[in-house]
Amino acid sequence: MQAAILATSEGGYLASLTSPEENAFVFSLVYDDAYFWQFPDDYTPDSHYRIKIGPFLGGVRVSDTVKSLNGWQWLSGEPWDYTNWAQNLDDGVTDRDPRDNTQPNGAGRQNVMGLGELNVPVPAWGDYWDTVAQYSERAMPTGYNRGFVIEYDELPE
Repeated sequence: MQAAILATSEGGYLASLTSPEENAFVFSLVYDDAYFWQFPDDYTPDSHYRIKIGPFLGGVRVSDTVKSLNGWQWLSGEPWDYTNWAQNLDDGVTDRDPRDNTQPNGAGRQNVMGLGELNVPVPAWGDYWDTVAQYSERAMPTGYNRGFVIEYDELPE
């Protein structure tokens, strides 16, 4: 994924969120619509009900198990002991998608993760295609992702 390569080129890595406190801190840095891309009403092949995708994080799925809650790891190698996957709410405000939106839900093709997956910026996580931020055959004129979070072991110079 391009975001992981760019993070490494800057001397860091995509963020590993290993506690509720770390998750809240990172979300506080990006809690702004500017960092979340919203699916348009006319998105094809199926509607995504204007859900929002936020910045990428450093989780990758390494198992092909269908709808696996297991099989995820942090690119940094830190233990995968904490998760904050988005849950289906069906409240008509934060979650206007009538489909079950419990994450992760994309076995096989959705093997990277980031913040979002509901209709407003949220600190919960969603799983995405690894091509979601690349301007390839799936790309839309407005792009798919608006950023990623870099974590550093030491302050960059």
